[in-house]
Amino acid sequence: MIDAGRLDTFIEILEPVVKVDSYGTQVTEWPIFCSTRCGEIKRSGRRALIEGAVAELVQKEIILRYRPGVTAKMRVRFVEDGSVYAIQQADSSRRNGHIKLQLSTIADNNG
Repeated sequence: MIDAGRLDTFIEILEPVVKVDSYGTQVTEWPIFCSTRCGEIKRSGRRALIEGAVAELVQKEIILRYRPGVTAKMRVRFVEDGSVYAIQQADSSRRNGHIKLQLSTIADNNG
């Protein structure tokens, strides 16, 4: 199990839902799948030149209590600052009672 004191950050896990707008175009919305707490394990970053602009690419690894249904198609929003990350990998262990998520920044970061 994970010690409660280690889970010190509030997050929202966002689930992709594809809808058709009034023009008949498919639009992906990101409603909240669940709200929970997590702990940060690792953080790394680098700067890169993307389309003529400097971008900061950040990768994080976080841990949270086991929650069924969390997949790599989802996103994570950190409540404190509103930053949104794509889930690159979701390693869940029902037996250990936790999930490790590997996250990376999203180019548009609009959630």
